[in-house]
Amino acid sequence: MGITKILTVFIIIPLIIIVTVGYIYITNIATPTSTTMQKTETTKTSTTTSMVQKTTTTKTPTKTTVTPKTTSKLPITTITITPENIVGEKTLNIEYEVLEFPFKNLGSMEKEIVINGSVLVYYKFKISAIMEPGKNPTLVHYFKVGFGNGSTIHTAYGQPINLRDPSEVKGKHLSSWIYIPRGNLNLHYNVNITAHRAKVSGTLEIVLVKPVSLNYNVKYFVKNSPEIVLFTIVKDEDSLLYVEKTPSGGSIEVLQPISESSYVITSFSENHWTPTGIVSGLSKTIVPSYVIVFGGRIVDGTAINGGWLERRFTSEDTYIVLLNPGSEFSLRMGSLDNMGFPKATYNIVSHDIILPMASHAEGVLFNITVDKAPSQVVLELTPIFSSKKPENIWVGADLVNSSGYVVSTTPLEYISSSSNKVFVKLVAPSKGEYIISLSYATMEPYGVGFYVKFLGLKTVDLGTCEFEKDWGVWKGEVETG
Repeated sequence: MGITKILTVFIIIPLIIIVTVGYIYITNIATPTSTTMQKTETTKTSTTTSMVQKTTTTKTPTKTTVTPKTTSKLPITTITITPENIVGEKTLNIEYEVLEFPFKNLGSMEKEIVINGSVLVYYKFKISAIMEPGKNPTLVHYFKVGFGNGSTIHTAYGQPINLRDPSEVKGKHLSSWIYIPRGNLNLHYNVNITAHRAKVSGTLEIVLVKPVSLNYNVKYFVKNSPEIVLFTIVKDEDSLLYVEKTPSGGSIEVLQPISESSYVITSFSENHWTPTGIVSGLSKTIVPSYVIVFGGRIVDGTAINGGWLERRFTSEDTYIVLLNPGSEFSLRMGSLDNMGFPKATYNIVSHDIILPMASHAEGVLFNITVDKAPSQVVLELTPIFSSKKPENIWVGADLVNSSGYVVSTTPLEYISSSSNKVFVKLVAPSKGEYIISLSYATMEPYGVGFYVKFLGLKTVDLGTCEFEKDWGVWKGEVETG
């Protein structure tokens, strides 16, 4: 956060001299959300990165260890960020229903069901035989959801299948999911499977999954899970959501509904997040509240390309969708406080930060005051590993000005896990208050954490710095030592 120190003047009154010294701390940083900017297109995601009924959820604050230390310049406080200890364990049996529809020697089939409950729905099918194949036989499949009067709310097509390619035909084919949050709509869910220039036999299954509400810092043992499962939890906008799954595997999507009156929620809904950049199987994931977005935007009536910090999640019910997690696994949710919201995070100038280990982390935010410019902001990151090291790690960062726009960025850089130090260098073209957004990842279940330290501001000549004109940002650097 920006800090302004104001020293009140001496006031001289006859016979009495009163000296008043005050310090006023003013937070003056604006963070645009997706509603404050009109986007004309989105053509690139962040180089650093580059998630019904109201439920009651209990959350325990982040455990924060504070160790003061002193340097010759100013006092530094070391903050250790870690999710709170697990306070309980619970076994979960996911409730779901499978409707099975065999089909034989058909060129096309269509099945429709009426949904009355609050459920997540998807379908899967298996091809057991192909008859009378002609030239380039192909199978297409899709579902649509709508009302009984024939109106359609949502349609989703699956990947076409080349019926002459055994690798495409074999196994079970899974559709995308859709969540119907309200149970009184009587929505019609219709699945269509059509074989062109062939006939097929097989089995269609429509799966209906009931959502499960989770609490923080409870370790859940999930039994007999379907291929797609939905959990809900109340996310704190000020905090990062920590998701830990064992064994590793599968993928995650996180969403917040725009409105409780939404008929359906899908992967295409707004306020949606999936891990970007370097993605491994789900293990230890840190979910952001704010993300870096690169694309088109309107500024003073002019369309320009660039990056900005965008709010993705607020302190509301949050949906967590796991895809192909395995039939049995353990899951826990934690909260990393004061790390996700620009106005409530730590100033890296006066704090050293110890970040938790994760296999994928996005939207880790710090504040910084730049009092001389143009400057290069230099951070030192010391990797922290558990007993097992990943082979490689990736690190990336963005520097965001007080208007919420990215002024400097690094790509997500490959780093050998044998590196003792990682140096992140970002260009601040002018004085002011900035936000640093940090992301890091591995491709293995055992993650990496970092001891993050601010090394200072290095005065630079902008003429010697590389400017990416297409995106309006100064190119930063990630180096090892």
